[in-house]
Amino acid sequence: MTKIKIALIQLNTGENVEKNLEDFRHFSYEASRRDVDLIVTPEVVNCITSDHKQRIKSSSTEQVERFLSVAKKISRESQTYFLIGSLARREINSEKCENRSYLINRIGNIVAHYDKIHMFDVKLSESERYKESDFYRPGGEKKMYPCDFGKLGMTICYDLRFPKLFSDLALSGAEIITVPSAFTQNTGTRHWEVLLRARAIETGAFIVAPAQTGEHGSTGRKSYGHSMIVSPDGEILLQLKQLTGVGVTEIDLKECGEARRNIPNLINQIHYK
Repeated sequence: MTKIKIALIQLNTGENVEKNLEDFRHFSYEASRRDVDLIVTPEVVNCITSDHKQRIKSSSTEQVERFLSVAKKISRESQTYFLIGSLARREINSEKCENRSYLINRIGNIVAHYDKIHMFDVKLSESERYKESDFYRPGGEKKMYPCDFGKLGMTICYDLRFPKLFSDLALSGAEIITVPSAFTQNTGTRHWEVLLRARAIETGAFIVAPAQTGEHGSTGRKSYGHSMIVSPDGEILLQLKQLTGVGVTEIDLKECGEARRNIPNLINQIHYK
């Protein structure tokens, strides 16, 4: 089994958890009807807010489990893998959350999770600043899981700017690397496509990047959209532009081996001082 079908879901998550859950359910079921092997969603599908009290409320165990229950049910019914790009989730009595990606197998079990390592602490302009470390705890471990179709490496959004994480995943055998994101309109316009294509070419892996899109309620934040799947040779196989929805494409994992044999940069690396 080298050819698999992947469904990208592009969402516009906001502050209303009930609406977010309904959109998540609607598009996930739509994806499951497309006879795919893997469904992937963007980052923080349960809530995007500038109010940390709202984030704390929406990231409770009970709220997180509602999204997980939908994904598990869909995986069982359609016998597909399901990657929830991430959920903001919180331990009881903690003042900070984890930005956690979940991988669910074909029978509805969580088989891997990954906590976002790199926090988006940036000043893009005088009026646009972000400091994720104020309300998220960073992870500290790379994650890869051997699915029945191939090895899948997990990253989240800002991780995209740190190529060593991607090369480490590729050196561990990852053939697909997921990059669920909520890339800002500002940075997305300039950097999203070129970074995704660069990581694909550098690693000889398929880059699967579902994204948030549009304005997120009253937060003042706007995401770039343009969810993509990129081949190991840097070709854009699927792109969703700026509307919410589902896109499906088939990939052939044999291309990973071919790309790495043709340009063996991963094994040609020289470690220098």
